[in-house]
Amino acid sequence: MIGQWLLSRTVRDATNLCKHVCKVVNEQRDLLNPQAIENVCRAVGEIRNAIALKADQKTLRERMANLEQAAEKWLKPYKHASVRENIEVVLVAVAVALGIRTFFLQPFKIPTGSMQPTLYGIVCEDLRDEPSVRIPGGWRRVLDLV
Repeated sequence: MIGQWLLSRTVRDATNLCKHVCKVVNEQRDLLNPQAIENVCRAVGEIRNAIALKADQKTLRERMANLEQAAEKWLKPYKHASVRENIEVVLVAVAVALGIRTFFLQPFKIPTGSMQPTLYGIVCEDLRDEPSVRIPGGWRRVLDLV
C-alpha cells in the first residue's frame, strides 16, 4: 500500500480525502444523526476497500466523488472555515516560537556594565598582592586536591 501511495497521485488524494472526512465526522459526531455517520463512514470504507484492492484510477475517482457527495449532504459546513484555519496556523506558529524562545534561545540585555565580567566568565580575584592571604605551596596544593 505504501508503494501504491507513493506512485499514484489518485491514491494519495483518496487517502487525504478519507482522513479529512474522518476528522470532520469525529469533530461533528455529537451533532450528526446515526444515519449520517453511517452513510459517510460507508463511503469512506468503499474508498479504503478500493485502495486495498488496488482499483484503477477511474474507480477511485468515482468513489471519491461519492464520498464528496455524501459529505456535502450529511456533514455540516463550518462558518468562516478559512478564517478558522488561518487562526489555527497563526496560533501554532506562535506556540512553536514561544517554545523555542523559552527553552532554547532567550535573548536578554545586560542592564549595567557590572554584570559583564560574570557573563564573560571572569569570576576570580587576584589575591597575590594581599598581605593577609597565605598562598599555599606545592605540597599543600596537592593535599588540597585530595
